[in-house]
Amino acid sequence: MRISTLNVRSLNYTGAVTLLDSELRRWNIQIAGLQEVRWPGSGEMKCGDSMFLWSGRQDGSRREAVALAVPNRWMSTCMAWTPVMERLLHGRFKHSIGYLNVTVAYAPTEAADQQDKEDFYAQLDSTLGMCGRNDLTVVLGDFNAVSGTSRLPGGDSVLGPWGSGQPNDNSDLFLSFCRSNCLSIAGSWFRRKDIHRLSWCSNDGQFSCEMIFEALHPMCSQ
Repeated sequence: MRISTLNVRSLNYTGAVTLLDSELRRWNIQIAGLQEVRWPGSGEMKCGDSMFLWSGRQDGSRREAVALAVPNRWMSTCMAWTPVMERLLHGRFKHSIGYLNVTVAYAPTEAADQQDKEDFYAQLDSTLGMCGRNDLTVVLGDFNAVSGTSRLPGGDSVLGPWGSGQPNDNSDLFLSFCRSNCLSIAGSWFRRKDIHRLSWCSNDGQFSCEMIFEALHPMCSQ
C-alpha cells in the first residue's frame, strides 16, 4: 500500500480534481492526505477512480480545508469518517486483521497566533483519542515545521537519524505531539537528498526550508 500527503494549494478550479485523480492512479497511491484543498463545508465527491472526503470551513470561505483521497472500491471498508474542522479530518477503515485510522492534518504556520497553534494541537490530540488501542494509526500532514536533528540520548524512536532543518516554535509543538502519542516521524528515517526533502516554494519565488510534509506512524516498539 502506498500512502502520500500533499499540499495541493487549491483544488478550487476546473479540472483540478480530475488531474489529481489521474496522478494518484499513475503513482499507484492508495491513500492521499490533502491540505489546502479550499473547499467549504464537508462532504464526499467521486471523481474517476477516487473518492474524496473533505472537511472545510463552515463559514463558506474557500480557505484551508483538508481531504482524504482513497480508491472508490475502498469505501466499502470505511467504517466512519469525521470532518473535525477545516484543518483536521479522521477516517477509520477495516482491513483483514483489524482497523486502520487515518488522520489528515494541516497545522497553522509559524507566523500564526500561539493560541491558534495550541488549539490545533489540542484538537489533534483529541482526534487521535478516537482511535482504538489496537488500531494501526497514520497521521498525514503538512505541519509547517521542521523536525530538526536533535535526537534523544540513548536512542530515539520518534525522530530518526535523518531529521532536517533549524527547529522553531512549530518544531517544539510538532515533536511534543509525536512523543506524547508515540508516533514516529516517517520522513526522518530515510536518507534523502535535500532536493527531495524540501518541496515548497513561496509565492515570491524563494525556496523555503521551513515546510516539510510528514507521515507519522506508530513507533515500532509499541
